[in-house]
Amino acid sequence: MQKPEKCARIVVSEFPPPIIFGRGFCFKNSYYMADEILNQGRPVYSVVDYPPEAYENSPIPMPPTATFGFVNQADIVHDPDYGTLMYLPNHPYPMKGLRRGDKLITSDLIKKTTKRDLSLFASSPLRYFIGLSVFLPSFLFKEIIVKWLDLFGDLCAAQTSRYWLDEKFYSPAIREIKRVGLELVEEYIDPSNEIEAKRHRFFWQAVVKAICFVLEQDLPYLWRLMDVLQGVNKDAMAKHPAKEVKRLVQVFAERDHARSWKQMGYLVWFLVLMRPEIKSFIQKFVEKLDITRMWFDEADLYWCLGSGDEENGGYDFLGLPREKRLEFKAKITTQRVEQAKEFMKNAPYKEQFEPSPA
Repeated sequence: MQKPEKCARIVVSEFPPPIIFGRGFCFKNSYYMADEILNQGRPVYSVVDYPPEAYENSPIPMPPTATFGFVNQADIVHDPDYGTLMYLPNHPYPMKGLRRGDKLITSDLIKKTTKRDLSLFASSPLRYFIGLSVFLPSFLFKEIIVKWLDLFGDLCAAQTSRYWLDEKFYSPAIREIKRVGLELVEEYIDPSNEIEAKRHRFFWQAVVKAICFVLEQDLPYLWRLMDVLQGVNKDAMAKHPAKEVKRLVQVFAERDHARSWKQMGYLVWFLVLMRPEIKSFIQKFVEKLDITRMWFDEADLYWCLGSGDEENGGYDFLGLPREKRLEFKAKITTQRVEQAKEFMKNAPYKEQFEPSPA
């Protein structure tokens, strides 16, 4: 993943340049004289974003009410294999995707809504009633799931549809998650009722695309998901799904020191154990998933090994404590790309943390 000699910048610069007034900023068309005096007519920043053709729905990707985030001296490259890459000064490897203030706020809304719903069902006393779901007939349980997906999909579409990207702008891991998700949507759609099928397809696809949007904006969540999924054992998931899900949940909970996932992990394991519909869905997802697309490359490792909420303990990517992570990162940083790849094929990555065969 070497940086090309000539980088094609993906920059939206049609908007008036911002003028800095201590805290915050304003626009040239509102403070033209101040702009001429303070900046002598020269723009201070370029607003960096995906080009309009990268978005599925919105011809104007940046709304007037956007909370802008500025990136100075960054080369933005679209790579057909790796998606959108942002090369920052003094860093040998690029960061995948582009973050923006208004997108991060929307992403946080989707995350909090999802976590709120799961936490509610996993909390006392509601979690005791979840056990009663064992006695629900399959058609009634499916009806509850379908209604929740439609409601959540409606929220996802309303909040994130303007940010949905063409898949070629996503990183390989997100492309794979989107591919598998959309395939599963088609499998679960009942074509007998054309009107209902069209409505469900829109909302359920919105959920998949919103997940991709959140992962593109929130790299720590993406790295955590990749860290867990690359350790999936497909044979174990096919034969003993509840046991494999429990193992993965335990691995995730042990590595994430910044948050507690105990209650939600228990809820997921219980549903896999007791509801054949959930078990079948997870098995199909893992069966379709190309686990090699979840493996970290050298750029992922460079950024994730030193990241995390270190005040609360952070996240032990690859099962490595912070000292080992930083040692691993130093070796990747100081070596050439080819040497780093060779290093990842050997100890400690291969011997201790190599993902299960796909």
